[in-house]
Amino acid sequence: MTANTPRQRMNDKRRQHIFSENCTGHNVAPCCICSQPIHRHNDRWIVERKRALALLGKDVNNNCGPAHYDCARVKTHTEDLPKIRKPSAGRLCTRARKRSDGRLAENVLLAEGYAISWRPKVKRPWCG
Repeated sequence: MTANTPRQRMNDKRRQHIFSENCTGHNVAPCCICSQPIHRHNDRWIVERKRALALLGKDVNNNCGPAHYDCARVKTHTEDLPKIRKPSAGRLCTRARKRSDGRLAENVLLAEGYAISWRPKVKRPWCG
């Protein structure tokens, strides 16, 4: 499984730079979701990633854009989270499950709509 894209810290300088890149007027930029104007100092806005990092979006400025806080919340809950939570049908995944003979099964086929979080075990030579 491919890991998520590492997230850089979103400091104020980077946040303001992303807003300035998208400015169409004096302290006004369009929302990257609904295209309505955002006033830098009057509206509540955040930097929204157009493709979520969990969906393998890049953590670069051209993948980010200013968005109304409410628009971003709706997008995250209706578009991004369902894609993140729902795996493709028939994905192979390792999960400890006991077989009938008492041993642990390594490969478990996931059913449609069933998601689990797992980490592959890393064998370290210095550990027992």
